[in-house]
Order: sequence, then structure tokens, then C-alpha cells
Amino acid sequence: MKTEVLSLICLFLTILISGQTKHKFKTRTLTGYEYNYFKSPEEILRGGKLFTKDKLIKSSAYQDIKVNYSYKYKYNLHKINFSTTPKTRLFYNNSNDSYWSLHTNLKYTYNLIKRTKLFLNTSFLRMARKGLDGDQDVLVNPLGYSNYGLNVGVFFKPINKNSTTIETFFKFRDYDKFGTRDLEYKEFGVQLNTVQSFKPNKLIHKYGITSSFRKRDYKVFNAASTKPNKERNWNLIYAMAFYQYPISKKLKVKSGYYYLTRIDKLNNKSGYKQHGPSLQIKFRSKKTILSTSFKYLSRNYANLKSKNNDGFIGEKIKYKYFEFSANMSHKLGKNGFYLTANAYSMLRSTNFTNIRARSFRGYRNQYAGVGVKWELK
Repeated sequence: MKTEVLSLICLFLTILISGQTKHKFKTRTLTGYEYNYFKSPEEILRGGKLFTKDKLIKSSAYQDIKVNYSYKYKYNLHKINFSTTPKTRLFYNNSNDSYWSLHTNLKYTYNLIKRTKLFLNTSFLRMARKGLDGDQDVLVNPLGYSNYGLNVGVFFKPINKNSTTIETFFKFRDYDKFGTRDLEYKEFGVQLNTVQSFKPNKLIHKYGITSSFRKRDYKVFNAASTKPNKERNWNLIYAMAFYQYPISKKLKVKSGYYYLTRIDKLNNKSGYKQHGPSLQIKFRSKKTILSTSFKYLSRNYANLKSKNNDGFIGEKIKYKYFEFSANMSHKLGKNGFYLTANAYSMLRSTNFTNIRARSFRGYRNQYAGVGVKWELK
């Protein structure tokens, strides 16, 4: 028995020594300012008390700190990728609202045959964040959660210059207790992603589609109970088609269109359809990477009716989302240092304007910052 164990240990060490390993370490710090970081509407009537903009909307200068470590190991037909990313956002004006997260990912890939790979991916995400004034008595949504994920699939190239992935996945998210309630959901489904490239003028064009079907089961608990007092059962169907056009070797434009429908399986109440276009522009040179993204989405609920302060207005709830983001990275010298900057803006407008409601309301959330990044390979 001892001989067999020693043989296995020797074999394992031989594989590790024979394989190829690669480590990468990145750290980033960035200073900025965020407006309305709880995504609150401008006023809420709660318990007979009117909470106004100055009580609800919190904004602050912040310091982002992010660290990423990745490890790659390859031996013959086997490949392992591991990464872990802790990060935090520290608010200067309201330090109690600061939060942190940890995202860990482990992926195993096996080259089954030529142009075909099997993969298994596990992930864990912890978001440690509290709501307004450390609880959720005013704003309804829980912000802190733990997320566990598992993906199993196959990556293959069925035709020339095509990459296709088919996978099945499972996710469990357990939200932190908030107010008098507790919430969790389980989700599983399948996803197809296919990308086709071609080269008509010495520049690579790409087009493709990502589609998925998932089932999500929510359970809502009284925070002091182990039995759910409310359940939700949703089917979600998602599709996104895109075309990437290279203006030059350094500049690319990617246009896309999103579609999402949510089907309420229990009471046909919370279903909706959401769709809209997107545009991404990316510039990349030897030292500079600049990317911008624009997105406009429209969401229409199937049965939920909209209200103003006088009651129902005879319309279903509608949302309009306007989203913009920009990221820049510029290399400084040869020691792995980069100057970075980012900006983000989200505007949500809606025909639901009743100030007694804590959800379904419109809001504006924006932030921007500048900083430095250091890479070590």
C-alpha cells in the first residue's frame, strides 16, 4: 500500500514538473466619485414619513483597490486555470457604506480530439455589502450575497474560422438577510455561444450569437424561519447577436442587439420582455487601450400595472435603460505600470412614479475615476 501511494505521489510530482506553469499578478488602485451608489429614487413615502433626495441619495469620493492573481498549468492534453480577485470600494464621505468582494474561479480543460475541448468550471463570488444605513428598511433590495457556480461544456470548431461553445450550468445565490426577510435562488440552464470570423480585406470581421435558457427558483423566507413563505419560478430566455467591424488594425466597432424574456411560471405576474441595441468601440495600440460601450434597453412587463401618486394609470410598467461605460489603460515605461481611468452612467426611467413604492422606480447612478495598475508576470 505504501509503495502504491509513493508511486502515485511520484507520478503527480512528475506531471507537475513536466508541465508548463504561468503566474500573473495585477494590482490596481483608483480614486473617483460615485453619485447615488444605492440607486435610489429621489423620494420615498415610508411609514407616513417622506424620505427626500438628501436622505436617500448617497454620493461620495471613493478609493478602489483591486488585486488579481491568476495561475495557468498545462500538461499534454490537460489545462488548469485558476484566478482569484479580491477588491474593495472605500467611500470617504460615508465609510460605513464601503464594501468588498471576492471572486474565485477554477477551470479544467481537456483536449478531447483535434478542435474539441471539454471543460469544467467552478466559481465562487462573495459580495459583502450592506444597504442604506446598514439595513434595508428603506430600500428593498438586498445587496450582499454569496454565489456558487458550476459550468460543464464542450468547446469545438465545427467549420473553418468558427468557435462554438455549448454548456450547461448551475448557480446558487444566497442573499444576506435584510429587514425581516431572507432570499435565495437556484438557477440552472443551457447556453450556446458561436462566433464566425472572416477576412475579406486583411482585417478580421466577426459575427455571432449567444443564447441561453435558464430556470430560476426563488424562495423568500421570514428571516427567523427555515420555511419559505413565498416562492417564485421564472424561465428566462436570452439571445444576443453581434457584428464586429474592423475600421483598422487598431480600431474596431462592435454592434449588437439584446433580447430577454422572463416567463413567470407560478402566477404569470412578473414576466416581461426586454430588448435593445448596443454599440462598443475599442482602440488598441502598443501602449494604449481605450474602450467605450453604449446600450439602450426597453423593458415591458406583461401584467404588472403602473401607478402614479393617485393610483393606477391604465398602463403596464415600462422601463427605459440608458447605459454608458468607458475604460482606458495606458502603459507607463517598461516596468508593468499603467495609467487607468473609467467612467460609468446608468439612467433608468419608468412610468411607475408612485412615491410609496420602494421598487419599480427610476434612478440615476454614475461614477468616474483615475488610477494606476501594476502587472507582474
